Amino acid sequence: QHRKDQNIKEVAKTLLLQAKNSKEVIHELLSTNKKLEEEKIYYKSLVDAYISMVKVDKNGIINEVSKQFAKLLEYRPKDLIGHNISMIKETTCPHISFQKQMLQAIHKKTEVESQSMLSTKNNKIISFDVKMVAFYGADSLVAGYNLYFNQISKDSCSL
Repeated sequence: QHRKDQNIKEVAKTLLLQAKNSKEVIHELLSTNKKLEEEKIYYKSLVDAYISMVKVDKNGIINEVSKQFAKLLEYRPKDLIGHNISMIKETTCPHISFQKQMLQAIHKKTEVESQSMLSTKNNKIISFDVKMVAFYGADSLVAGYNLYFNQISKDSCSL
């Protein structure tokens, strides 16, 4: 009986020690997660303020717009989200379409660079250098694209 009691005490001590270690690991993970969330918010604010970026799904529907991009095109982000990227593309120009760029990004498996003319909310045309990068889901299929816009010139012409 004494031996059984001793074994039970040892098992209990081991379990308590494991619980304490697990609690410390969980606390450490939560702390790390909080720091990562704070960094994510910080970097997202930098992107919004300084980088003209649009994130679209695999069909070209806008999911995310940086504030800088919306500001350049004189839209509010919520006016663009949910619409096809082609809504801001100037179609009278002979530049490559976003859809062709999407296909190139898939086939090349690298970023695709081009120039595009985009139309602002007030029907002004602005020239941009565009970098498009495909991103992939867990199934290794294209999930969407990130488009980065660098304004070429401030001078724009009205339609």
